[in-house]
Amino acid sequence: MAFKELTMTEVDELLTGERAMRIGFDANNERYLVPLGFIWHEGALYAMTTRGRKTRMAAANPKVSFQIDTSARTGLFSWHSLSGEGTFEVVTDSKELEAISPLLVSRFPDMPSWMHAEYAEKQEQGKVVFVRIRPTRMTGRKSEPA
Repeated sequence: MAFKELTMTEVDELLTGERAMRIGFDANNERYLVPLGFIWHEGALYAMTTRGRKTRMAAANPKVSFQIDTSARTGLFSWHSLSGEGTFEVVTDSKELEAISPLLVSRFPDMPSWMHAEYAEKQEQGKVVFVRIRPTRMTGRKSEPA
């Protein structure tokens, strides 16, 4: 097995091909790691989530780490992985929300009906937010046969 750096083409394929990222938060002497569905759009990672621990921690420290990989599809021995750091921001601009909302929804056509219902209820309660991570650093590696 050989580890190699990802090419820019491979980075782009990973960012546009995968749908789940893990985000690491660090605030108030606490660490938190959580998976979120995402899209890569105009140089940023976007996700839809609910208010809670993530947003409280990001308000205290918006600097986050993230990781995206292919291991769910390819297994533990032959993968592509991207790690990075960036700034976690709640999206409030109405034009930006209009642009990303349909992109996020269309990215997950397999979302089960119970999840749609849960998000609709949370949206009515004002708990749903759209977030953006603007990467400040990204590095990628792959594991493949030598």
